[in-house]
Amino acid sequence: MQNDLAFLQYRSPFKAICAAGILVVFSFFSCSAVSADQSLSKEQKLKAAYLWNFTQYIQWPGSVVGRKPFLVRICVDGSIDFLHFLQEMVDSKSKFKGQNTVEAVPLDIATGCELLFVSGTKKIEPVPLGHVVIVADSPSVNFPNTAVVFYQNNRKLRFEINMSVIKELDVVISSELLKLARIKQ
Repeated sequence: MQNDLAFLQYRSPFKAICAAGILVVFSFFSCSAVSADQSLSKEQKLKAAYLWNFTQYIQWPGSVVGRKPFLVRICVDGSIDFLHFLQEMVDSKSKFKGQNTVEAVPLDIATGCELLFVSGTKKIEPVPLGHVVIVADSPSVNFPNTAVVFYQNNRKLRFEINMSVIKELDVVISSELLKLARIKQ
């Protein structure tokens, strides 16, 4: 510890206090992010990654390939830790050019959604279909007009896409994403 702070001894007291304060603040935020990250299961982290990837392989009306990025809002009905993890993932991936701009927001303050993640943690009213792609956390989540459902197969996380719902939504799903899914007609 003494060697770690040795660089502070040659600075003015004001600079030393500022530097130490920055270290404390940085340590606090990195510890709180790690603890939130550790409270999520590997499965939940994978679901967050899938949600972000879905935004890159689904084309909503109004989005045009090759044009400026389209804003896709992921509304989350789930734990705050899941939402924070997803927000951190979205922020870290937002630097890539040519991709849709993605925002992760809690369902209760959302003003609009392109992707709605329903976990069944609280009772929410069914939403008008519009162009909202509804993703269920598991097959046990019973929500009307669900387009994508996560499920377990041989201890691996998979997802199913309901093509009749997708057609009603007037969205286009990339063939690359369809290759990974179990298709329901």
